[in-house]
Amino acid sequence: MEETKRKNMHPLRVLQDVLSGRLFSKVFLIKYRWYVLFLFGVALMYMATHYYMEKTEKEMKKERLKLVELREKYTRRFINQESLIKQSTIIRAIKEREIDIKAPKEPPKKIKIN
Repeated sequence: MEETKRKNMHPLRVLQDVLSGRLFSKVFLIKYRWYVLFLFGVALMYMATHYYMEKTEKEMKKERLKLVELREKYTRRFINQESLIKQSTIIRAIKEREIDIKAPKEPPKKIKIN
């Protein structure tokens, strides 16, 4: 009995079974159907997970690029705004536009209302 099992397990015998189609015959599928279905399910899960992860990675890369662009825009606008706030820049802009506004000589005063 053990000799027949050893003969059946011989690599050439397994190769012959695969090539002849006996490996996937009705007997094999019926005997190991749950194992085959399990392996098929695991393979499907692996493929689905791989596809999902790849898709998610691409989306994350796109979002990172958008974030970098938004940071650059924010930095540029912030620097422009800071330069406009400076008093010398404001005075120069008033002179360029020839607006008749002069800087006050006294500091502003608080008005208290009772």
